[in-house]
Amino acid sequence: MSIKAIIVKILPAFKGRNYRLHVWGQLISSSGTWLQNVTMGWYIWDLTHSESLTALILAMPRCVSACLTIFGGIISDKFDKRAVLYVTNFLGMAQAMLLGYMVINNVSRIWIVILLSICLGLINAIDGPARHSFLPEIVDRTEIRQTSSFNSAIGQSSQFVGSSLGAVLLGLIGTGWTFVLNGLSFMAVIIMLRMMKIDKKTEIRKDQNNYFRMFKEGVAYVARQPKIRWYLVLIGSLNFFGFSYRGILPVVVEQIFHSGAKNYAVLMACAGIGALIGSTLSSAKSKISLNFFVVCGSLIVGSALILFTLTSVFILGMSLMFAAGFGLTLSSSSVRGECQEVMSSDMRGRVNGFVMMFALGGTGLGGIVTGKLAELFGSQLALIVSGVMLIIIAIIVFVLDRLSKH
Repeated sequence: MSIKAIIVKILPAFKGRNYRLHVWGQLISSSGTWLQNVTMGWYIWDLTHSESLTALILAMPRCVSACLTIFGGIISDKFDKRAVLYVTNFLGMAQAMLLGYMVINNVSRIWIVILLSICLGLINAIDGPARHSFLPEIVDRTEIRQTSSFNSAIGQSSQFVGSSLGAVLLGLIGTGWTFVLNGLSFMAVIIMLRMMKIDKKTEIRKDQNNYFRMFKEGVAYVARQPKIRWYLVLIGSLNFFGFSYRGILPVVVEQIFHSGAKNYAVLMACAGIGALIGSTLSSAKSKISLNFFVVCGSLIVGSALILFTLTSVFILGMSLMFAAGFGLTLSSSSVRGECQEVMSSDMRGRVNGFVMMFALGGTGLGGIVTGKLAELFGSQLALIVSGVMLIIIAIIVFVLDRLSKH
């Protein structure tokens, strides 16, 4: 059996040309995004040497997106999703190019970085719901859950690729040119979107001219769906306590491992490898329950973060970052894939807006809180708190699962 046949057997959506184009575009663009994320974290820390300010600026795009992503979902339900993605990717490219130009010419200041971070958050608030709700236009309905989880695998493999490139390029070409490379990576999505052949455009209701009414319809729909409400709580909690370590990782690398940007990027790449495996496992055909993935994943990442604070040996730190990435995406990707499967087609943009709001809001607020804890009590204690809370989440889900079976 050929490699292509094996891939199609595991993930049938790969039979479709549109989905293959989507995967390549997202892989290249997301790798560029992670290249910028790694560079931005080190760049801000190098400029400020403030734990809370570094975490705040890194979290800012997510917090801005979390506040506005539901309106991005409304735009996705109202307009042609491919057209929306064209616009967001062009704007994302312009944002990265401008940031790179300013850094290269040494005219960038903290307030400019903050302003551009806010702009990135506004762009992502529209891009995220549009990208997730675009899936039903390029895959069959029966393949949505798998492809949604596999999209997380794409994101995590991109984390590995982008972080690995960051480890090399930060020393070779500097921060400014890495931002420029991220800008160029958006062209991959634009080209792939142009190459797609979508026979039937999404039907857009003519009466969807009242944004406030569409917002109320989305809120009412989520309120009537207990499963979706529970998934949103899980997504928010896992992101709040799970992804918050990224905001203080530059601090940990310098203070605990006494290393620089290269080793910071290496740790991010290790987390990316683990995350790739975890999200791929969650997307594979399986009869294992969602709660099992959530419990196991939360226990793994919680334990890894706690143990990470107890070692100053870099190779052990790499192993624990791998475990943290694996556990976190095993649980979070499973929840998001399940949520994609149960939502209604005509509400997909708005519900994805809520999903992005809880995911980005959890990550952003968690990063800010963790950064403040690190500044007040030290980065080690901040990571321990996150780890303990993730273990508590695992226990709560396990107990609720047991009670539901009795």
